Amino acid sequence: MLWLFSDLKPVTHKRSEKSLLENFYACVEAASQKPAPKADMRLPVSAEDELEALRLLPDIGKKYVAQVPGAGDKAKCWSLEKHIELAKKLYETGHMPVFILGPAEYEWEELLKQAVPFAKFPLQETQRESSIFLTAAISSRLDAAVTNDCGTAHILAAGIVQEKESAPLPIITLFGKTNAKKNAPFTKRAIVITASDFVKGSKNIDDIPFNAVFNAVIEQLGEVKVKTSF
Repeated sequence: MLWLFSDLKPVTHKRSEKSLLENFYACVEAASQKPAPKADMRLPVSAEDELEALRLLPDIGKKYVAQVPGAGDKAKCWSLEKHIELAKKLYETGHMPVFILGPAEYEWEELLKQAVPFAKFPLQETQRESSIFLTAAISSRLDAAVTNDCGTAHILAAGIVQEKESAPLPIITLFGKTNAKKNAPFTKRAIVITASDFVKGSKNIDDIPFNAVFNAVIEQLGEVKVKTSF
């Protein structure tokens, strides 16, 4: 019924109740009459940002796992304590945690650096101006990401991929109060974990247990999951 009164209709997309971005692309197709990206659309990233991402996250023999602890609404944030626990566990198992902090999360920088001094903070360590394009370039250096329902999740999903072209970045997105089907990153490797997966009807994101997130990361890295009690 979406296109019933419109002379223009999408070239390939159909109305989806699942994804806001898919419906947006359908509107773009209708206006342009050209097929829009199905998933994993790439932002244009400059060579300078690519080089800076490589400098910030060089090859060190460890897999980089991004953690995005913030969101525009703090009620959408998995607790900072659990993020710290996740970073420590990742480091203990031979991986390198990478915290992506936006302007609203700068107040967490010192606390996190004290709690996990081994972690990387690329947007705080860059010699260039922070931007969505630098964040997208950084995503090409990552092996996995854990985010809340936030804009950064979509930027990471749109990050430029070079040698990983056949395997987009796996983005594990945590949901509490918001609709996961509509707001999940538009990528073929979106892994959604919701509070209601563990507590029926829950909208409290902290009902998502630590082990569920850690095991999702390990699984996406192609490694053996740890035993859990839930």
